[in-house]
Formats: sequence, structure tokens, C-alpha cells
Amino acid sequence: MAGIPLKTTLTALSFAFLLTACNENDHDTQVNTLKTLTVTPSLGQFFNADVVLRNALTNQELGRQALTNGKATFNVAADINSVIAEVQGDADAQYFDEATSSKQDFGTGNRLRAAISLTNTTTNASITSLTEAAVKYAETLAGGLSKTANISAANQKIAQIFGVTNVTQPVIVIGSPQDYLALLNSTDTNAKNYALRLAALAQSARDNLNTTQQKKKKMAKA
Repeated sequence: MAGIPLKTTLTALSFAFLLTACNENDHDTQVNTLKTLTVTPSLGQFFNADVVLRNALTNQELGRQALTNGKATFNVAADINSVIAEVQGDADAQYFDEATSSKQDFGTGNRLRAAISLTNTTTNASITSLTEAAVKYAETLAGGLSKTANISAANQKIAQIFGVTNVTQPVIVIGSPQDYLALLNSTDTNAKNYALRLAALAQSARDNLNTTQQKKKKMAKA
């Protein structure tokens, strides 16, 4: 570097070093940490069903997973803050009906959804009749499911109406008559109370259906 002043050389080297450091920092900030979401559909436990995950803001499908032991796990981009998880019926899908203690078909065209806020790196959530009610309510609000505030408001409203802590919280899943003992012995108060509330709703729905059918039979015979 003959003829080039030392000060100029050092300045150029310092500038080059700074550029390299900046590039390395830029590379570091571009690392996009994934969020993990595990969903558990429950009407009782589901069998042979798929769960589809969508971005609540855009309705873009993010993935589809077959249930494994009643659960499905997804990796979601860190910049996605709310999703819709939907368990879909098909020819083989079934669920354990807590009102009759037997497996029932969850046929093609049936679905059960949950609108879930992803505020943590790892989220465990349920898909139940109450989360479906919350989704339907959120859809009536201005902006619908595309607004995270609507999702939060709808989930809170349905939780308050039915006396549970959070409609998307994990629930103790019943997949056979033997699981009732595990439910009664559970020390997870919130999950236990949620499961008992869902079982009561299932029984109430069954009783109402039987009453309606009996009335129709009487009218038919009249």
C-alpha cells in the first residue's frame, strides 16, 4: 500500500469491518422462530379425523394433520398471531359420544372449529362445541375472524356464558368409559371443570333430541 496514508488505510479497514458486522447482525435478526401449536378436538375424543389450520387474518391454509392419539401438532410462522383450527368429518371419522358412551360417526361435511390466539411460543388448545360457538359469534362482529380483538372478545364471551375459564384451554378428553375415572381423579381443576361442563352439555343435547323425537313419534301416531 505504498503511497497510501496509514490513516486512510485504517479508516477503510474500519469501514469494511463495520459493514461485515452489520451484515452478520442483519442475518441474525432474520432468523424466524417458529411457534408450536398442539390442538385436541373434543366432543369426546376424535378418531380417524384430520385437522386443518388456517391463518385467521387471510384464511390461507397453513397445514393439515391427521390426528395422532386425538391430537395434531403444527409449526406456525412467528409473525402469525391468530389461527383457525378445524377438525373435519369424513367417511371414517368418529368421536366418543359422552352422552351414550359409544363411538359415533362424524361424517363428511361436519366440522368443529376454534379461533386461537398465538401469544406464546408453545400453545396447547382445544376444539370443542364452545370454541365453535365462539367462532360463530366472532364471525358476526365487524371484521370477523380477521381481527384478533374479535377472536379474544368472542372466546371470552362464550367462556363467561358457560362458566369456564377459557374455551380454548386444554380439556381432559374422554375416549372410552374407562377415561371417566382419570377425569374424576384429575388435579387439573380448569381442565376437569371444562370436561365436566362439555359432558353435561352433550347429555343435555341428547335429552333434548330424544324429547323432540318422541314428540314427533306421538304426532305421527295421532
